[in-house]
Order: sequence, then C-alpha cells, then structure tokens
Amino acid sequence: MAALRLQLDQLDLYRKGQKILSGLSLRIDAGKIWVLVGDNGAGKTTLLQALAGSCPEQLLWRGGQPDWPVAAPQLPGFRSLARQGEGRALGLSVADIMHLAAPEPQKSMMAWGLMDLAKRRVNELSAGQRQRLELARSEAQLRQPGLWLLDEPYAALDRHWQAGLTARIRAFSHLGGAVLLSMHDRELALQLGHQVLVLAEGCQRYVGDVAMLKEPALDRLLSGDAQFALQQQPFAFQSEAVSRQVAVMGNHAVARDEKRQGV
Repeated sequence: MAALRLQLDQLDLYRKGQKILSGLSLRIDAGKIWVLVGDNGAGKTTLLQALAGSCPEQLLWRGGQPDWPVAAPQLPGFRSLARQGEGRALGLSVADIMHLAAPEPQKSMMAWGLMDLAKRRVNELSAGQRQRLELARSEAQLRQPGLWLLDEPYAALDRHWQAGLTARIRAFSHLGGAVLLSMHDRELALQLGHQVLVLAEGCQRYVGDVAMLKEPALDRLLSGDAQFALQQQPFAFQSEAVSRQVAVMGNHAVARDEKRQGV
C-alpha cells in the first residue's frame, strides 16, 4: 500500500447544496497525527464525515475528489470514523455492535474495558461507556495501517480513558497509521498532534506543523484574521491557485505602499 494516506487540493465541500468549506488543501501521510481545530459550526464534523464516506447523498465535493492511494472497494477497511456521542442501534448489545464491526473484536473490547459489558444493550450504557464502545468499534473495523478519523473522541471519557486513548492514537501512528481528529482542548491538541488544520468561517486558516502554532496565534486564526493566516500559513504543499493568490495579494500590497509614498 502506498505511503500517502490522503490528499486534498483546493476542494469545496457542500452539504445538501450549501457550501460548508471552501478551498481545502491537505496532505496526510503515514504515521502522522493531524488535529482539526475550530469553533462550533466550523465544519469539523462535516469534513470528517465526508472523508469517511458517510452520508454520500448529503455531502458533495466540488473541484475534484480526494486522492486516495487505494481502490474504492478497499476503502471501508482503510478508513474508519468514530463519531462523537454515537447513539446508533440502541437496542443491540455491545457484543452485537462489535461483531458487526469485525469478526474477532475481542482484542479491542479488552483494550476498552468492554468485556464485562458485552451483554449490555447500548441504551443501558453511560455516556462514557458508549463513547468507549464507539472508539472500540472504529478501531476494530480499521485495518493496519489505515486512516483513523475521530470526532471529539475525548468527550465523555474520564482521565483514565483519555490517557488510554492518547496512548492508542500514538501507538497507531507509530505502526504507520494516519490519524485525523477534531478536538476543543487546544492544549492537548498542540501536545498530541504532529500537524494541525485550523478551520474558521468556512475555510482553512492554517495547515502545517503544530510546533509553528502557539496559543496567541491560534486565537487570531480562529477569530478569522485572514491577513494573519496568509502570513503564517506554512503549507506542506501549495497548489498553483494558492501560490497565484499569494502573489497577487503581495503585488497589491506593494502598489498601495508606492501610492502612499507618491511613486
């Protein structure tokens, strides 16, 4: 399998005909942990669902398609999404859910402390137990190495399971898997991730190395400071369209300076 997990190049994302995100350019490589940061309504969940292939009748890419390194029939095992507060199939048992995800899910069930809950129905679980079930299901469904998509995975987990999740995310990346997760905890995001994607006002404000991004800069990016985002955005790669946009804006800035100086 090719090392590249995912590449987007100037794609727009629509939900039910309404543009949610525009100009997405992103490359996720094997072994990398990407954190997705943005305020509520920024499009984080929609982006994760689109990358997972969820709700194809509602979500639509414009400008092309994400570039995947594998054929379409392989995608279900190549990528897996853990949804926040997932409440599907409330009448099924924990064991039922896990066996639907994978033929032999015992390893994931043991890792997430679900063996004693195997006969419990989903609607009988606490919020934390349900979140652990969703994480175990998505992990069991995913082949190694693959792309693990996580939507606010730390929600409802106590400290013990939060630490366990962090360890499993890092272990997955060490084995060559790629991870993209959304989260509101900025401090943990900057500690856990190798790369970060910041979304605000329907577009990406930053794509690049976590080490380049500090809290004050993140606040300005989330506030929609487009000029600051343009100056700070260290793309791992740039499309010609982005490069042209930077060049044009730069020329306009020079023209304004010359006008003020009476040139």
